[in-house]
Amino acid sequence: MLKTFVLICLTSHLINCKTVYKRQTCDLATDFTRVPGTCNQFYRCFGGYSATVSCDPGFKFSTETKSCRPESEVNCSTRGNECTDDINYAKVTNDCKKFFRCKNGYLSIETCQDGLVYNVQAKACDWPANVPGCEKTYWGNECDSSIDLTRDPKDCTKFRQCDKGYIVTKSCNDNLFFDNNLKVCNWPYEVPECQVNTFGNQCDISKDLTRYPDDCKKYYRCKNGFLSTEICPEGLLFDANLKRCELASRVSCNLAQKSCQYTDDLTQVPNDCSKYYTCRNGVLNIETCPEGYFFDASFKACNLKSLVSTCQPSRQCSSGDNLTQVPGNCNQYFRCINNALQTEYCPNGYFFDSNLRACNIIGQVYTCF
Repeated sequence: MLKTFVLICLTSHLINCKTVYKRQTCDLATDFTRVPGTCNQFYRCFGGYSATVSCDPGFKFSTETKSCRPESEVNCSTRGNECTDDINYAKVTNDCKKFFRCKNGYLSIETCQDGLVYNVQAKACDWPANVPGCEKTYWGNECDSSIDLTRDPKDCTKFRQCDKGYIVTKSCNDNLFFDNNLKVCNWPYEVPECQVNTFGNQCDISKDLTRYPDDCKKYYRCKNGFLSTEICPEGLLFDANLKRCELASRVSCNLAQKSCQYTDDLTQVPNDCSKYYTCRNGVLNIETCPEGYFFDASFKACNLKSLVSTCQPSRQCSSGDNLTQVPGNCNQYFRCINNALQTEYCPNGYFFDSNLRACNIIGQVYTCF
């Protein structure tokens, strides 16, 4: 194909410049813009094709005046890793996995993914068997079935998985630990052999079965070194002396001593649609709506149950409902807490596995579609 050489002179006596057409379509937005990675070259558009123009020695292209100016007048310096297209996609010497890229005039080194080597002829990463001299390349992270789906020895929140014969480390979501027995991410207290706690909820045995501050229905449990909060069933309060839930009439516990702020006033008591807080003279009290009424957070008053959309009472459940999938939703499941049915969510990338009765990696769940 014929290459055309054109001499261009700008309206300045300071320069003489020459250019070579490149047979590629030119975007007018690039006309009179500096070539990336250079200080003395710029683009021009002629007849729909792009051309590269070079300033004379001692001159640089000014993006402000869009012309070649003396070097002292142009603030431009190169990065030191400029390159030309002849090195693009060339192999890095003595390294089967790496190759050069020349992007926007700058040189970078890229690495093939695990298991592949660079094929100079194909200008792409390829299987080692297809690249003479690179057949026995070793990556150092090959794995077999004994390593697949095992916990990271140094981090309970991570696990190792074999992907096309190579080790890939993944992380559990939402404060979960990897369970080596079930091969899934699980709640920390279900993984007793994992002593590393990174979530800030460590506890010692002295915290176990002690009352939650300012709430007579709640108490702490310390399970396998992890702190959790539990709630007494309806009608019972936690007895700090007996360390168990007892009838409210038998428990000495006065919520009226809890201090409060104006933001607590006329707010619903968690998990109970019929009760709400009032804050009087800095003291928190619990009030109960009349029979047939729920507390309406929108109006900050008791309202007919049928008219209250801001509160849904907890559904009662039996042991058969516990740890079962929510119908029609693969990443939600039911859990029975104090005879109330609660809906919980699996972390991102997980579905509820009805066989294991636990959250599992999506690709390994065959009971939900």
